Amino acid sequence: MYYLLGNLHPKFRSSLKSIQLLCVARNAIIVKYGIAEILKPIVESIQKLEEVLNWCIHRELMLLIYM
Repeated sequence: MYYLLGNLHPKFRSSLKSIQLLCVARNAIIVKYGIAEILKPIVESIQKLEEVLNWCIHRELMLLIYM
């Protein structure tokens, strides 16, 4: 599976350099465990990153408000 960032300008998004490898799995493994189970660690990592980024953004906004 591959991914790309959606917030890139279309000019950059359409280049091959912007496409990143997400994971590699054999078909037998996907059939046995399911795609959701294979992607679970990746989704959990993205959710943790989102929590940290939301906290940082919220903290920065609060600091700006209090200054």
